[in-house]
Amino acid sequence: MTLSRHSNCFVSHRKFLIVSLSIFLVLVLCCSNTNLFHVGKQQRAGGIIQRRPRTAGEFLRRQFGEPHSVVNGELVYSVGGVVVRCSDKVLEDPKLKLGSRVFERLVQGWRDLFSPIQRNKANVAPRSRVTQNLKVRRDIRTLSKEERNELRDAFLKLKNEGNPLTGVTYDTFNRLHDADDMMLYGHMAPSFLPWHRYFVYLMELELQNLTGNPNLTIPYWDFIEDSGLTSVFRADFMGGNGIGNSSTAAAKIAEAHGVADINSPVLDGPFAFHKGRWNCSEGPLVPFLRRDFGYTEFSPTLPDKSQLAQCMNLRIYDIFPFDSHSDKNISFRACVEGWASAYGEPDFLHNRVHAYIGGNMREIRSSSTDPVFYLVHANVDRIFASWQRIYGIDQYEPKYRIDRGYMALDEYLRLLSPPRTVRQLLNYEDLGYTYDRFIELDDLK
Repeated sequence: MTLSRHSNCFVSHRKFLIVSLSIFLVLVLCCSNTNLFHVGKQQRAGGIIQRRPRTAGEFLRRQFGEPHSVVNGELVYSVGGVVVRCSDKVLEDPKLKLGSRVFERLVQGWRDLFSPIQRNKANVAPRSRVTQNLKVRRDIRTLSKEERNELRDAFLKLKNEGNPLTGVTYDTFNRLHDADDMMLYGHMAPSFLPWHRYFVYLMELELQNLTGNPNLTIPYWDFIEDSGLTSVFRADFMGGNGIGNSSTAAAKIAEAHGVADINSPVLDGPFAFHKGRWNCSEGPLVPFLRRDFGYTEFSPTLPDKSQLAQCMNLRIYDIFPFDSHSDKNISFRACVEGWASAYGEPDFLHNRVHAYIGGNMREIRSSSTDPVFYLVHANVDRIFASWQRIYGIDQYEPKYRIDRGYMALDEYLRLLSPPRTVRQLLNYEDLGYTYDRFIELDDLK
């Protein structure tokens, strides 16, 4: 009987060890499946774990070092041909826990472990829950004069009258894009593309509601093929280039408004300030819409097909450190966003367009005050959608949150409403729109 008790005890111990070992192995698999250990290494720099930034200023210091200047309490950086401004105030409640969420990752890893793995397949078009009535965003060159006028007038009406039902105006969108918080979520981060997809979509909805035309869409400006500028920058549509440093008529306008020195005011077209319909005071330091084509040495021309081809041939959505330093030769998001390096590298693709147009578009804080912003970002979204059709609609990294500002797949995008997660914005057809033409790899050879 004693021997039997010892045997039972031995068996019980053995079962306990087997169960414990099994649990340990499952936890290891869960952790590895959620990149838990990998993330821990990623957050270290030189053997030191970095504290998450609490301000936009701290975030930018990690990107670009000390600011080039401080103006009215704001940090000012000049990165390639693009200017970035932000305050250094605390953006979030310091009591908010921004830890690595170990338990959350373990739970998700457990689910992933026992759920079938869905591999991305090449040439997979999006499967939309919206099966009909997709609105089509078209190349600006295909719009009729009446369609261009409708879009132009809708922008002007939203700017000067706003939507009486919602109280939303064009400047409401400027304030969202100007917010310091957006610096950490809408730029220099994996969420750059889905954040701007949703931003342009919300503007599109507002224009539809304002005009009563549910089929009105924001056209895209294909700045690769249509680099001649004439389809967009015309006196009856978006207006033309600025006139360079202030002189003659521009100087008189500036003096009348107490501005001693301005650069490149736009004086023709419906969005010129002196016509009294387009005040840009929400973003830039002066109330004038400004443009200065090819002014900076970093972006003397618009991007060409070789830059687009480089981005479209990349198979990985994003890589560590998931910011402006992500390798543009590996990361599709970083390639498209196009931040210049600290070594004098020129701006790339999206940033190159902003820097080339110059003026308001050159600064993140004021770029959305130029209505051309929406035509540019409709095309950036078309590039993103084309890439998704080739490599898979659900491609996004990081899947799990590893640092503040790096929006994970199931986190809600900041500032924009109604709230949507990144995952909910990956399929553009779920938002009810598509494009008249997508980019194919064969077109870039």
